[in-house]
Amino acid sequence: MNRKRLNNGGSDENYNNLIEDYPYGIIVVYDNKIKHINSYGMRLLGSLNRKYVIGKNIFSFIHNDDVPSTLEMINKVQKEATPTVDKLRFIQLNKEIVEVEVNALPTLYAKSKMIHIVLKEVNKTKHNLDLPLFIARGMAYEIENPITRIKGFINLMENGVQDEAYFREMKKDIKHIEHIIGEILSFEE
Repeated sequence: MNRKRLNNGGSDENYNNLIEDYPYGIIVVYDNKIKHINSYGMRLLGSLNRKYVIGKNIFSFIHNDDVPSTLEMINKVQKEATPTVDKLRFIQLNKEIVEVEVNALPTLYAKSKMIHIVLKEVNKTKHNLDLPLFIARGMAYEIENPITRIKGFINLMENGVQDEAYFREMKKDIKHIEHIIGEILSFEE
């Protein structure tokens, strides 16, 4: 993503347009408050209007049993600038519970360090018995997560946030991707 900053003008509008129809929910959080959410994220939270979500504490949408792991995830992202992945239960505005995979990574928004959260709905009612497709999807998700982290680190570096730890983490992610590709290629036999 080539953007200098995210704020309430210019590049923020481009960013918002880019993520608005993204096929996953996206929430930007600062000080545990929701600063931005795309339309898919609003659907996951059961909202038709951003005014019911923007400015609200993210923990008001997280199942009580998942609050400790969410706090741990947020602290890890804030302190270590390390992207994390977890599964959480969100409470929709109508009080229904939806299970989501959460990919949290550090980002800059309005010139501040914030947390960019990508939400993928976990649908337990869908059972796919096509084993090759199931394996391919699993491999795609395994590759997608490190690529998302690498993009987050590149974004931070493009915005002037430099840290040697970013390079170490990106190298780990690249090795992980290479390992997965090696496993895929070994299935040829």
